[in-house]
Amino acid sequence: DGDQAIELPSQCPQCSATTSLQGDFLYCSGKDTCFSALTRKVAHFIDRMEIEGIGLSWVEKLVEAKLVATPIDLFTLTAESLAKLDNMGDTRIEGFLSTIGKAKRVPLEKFLQSLGIHTLGRSASGILASTFKDLQSIRALQYQDLEKLEGFGEVIAKSIVDGLQANASLIDGLLAHVSIDNGSAKVGGLSGLSFLF
Repeated sequence: DGDQAIELPSQCPQCSATTSLQGDFLYCSGKDTCFSALTRKVAHFIDRMEIEGIGLSWVEKLVEAKLVATPIDLFTLTAESLAKLDNMGDTRIEGFLSTIGKAKRVPLEKFLQSLGIHTLGRSASGILASTFKDLQSIRALQYQDLEKLEGFGEVIAKSIVDGLQANASLIDGLLAHVSIDNGSAKVGGLSGLSFLF
């Protein structure tokens, strides 16, 4: 009749770790070791950074081979490590390394989108980039700083600030390989799509 409550899974179907509901999103507690969570986080990063030619099937192969566990690992891939994968010829290796190399310099708003913080989509990332100008300033934001912005309520502000803090090691690791352009951001009318992690 449409009124029946939906029973949320208490365990991740991929790794059997417990799940927790945070806002509208169901998270796997084993996200640092769960194959599905790892592949989706890396795939999300690749999509938002516009790294072409590395689809989900290749991400799964990279994670399964333990060549990639976080987006940081994409930037440490070598021709020798990639050659260990099946169906990985010289042309494809060259293509992978070339497209990853192009992602080593990105606009600030694109970098923010790539982090997998579900409230930090295209629109929110653009607003933060155009308002605060650089990553250091954005990482130092407090809840009240974001709540002052139009369209940013208490829930979104908390999610973004907490998400940036939770991803501190990922951000620091990426900055060892990626340069960020702090130019003016174009703010879109729609936020980007989000993955579950």
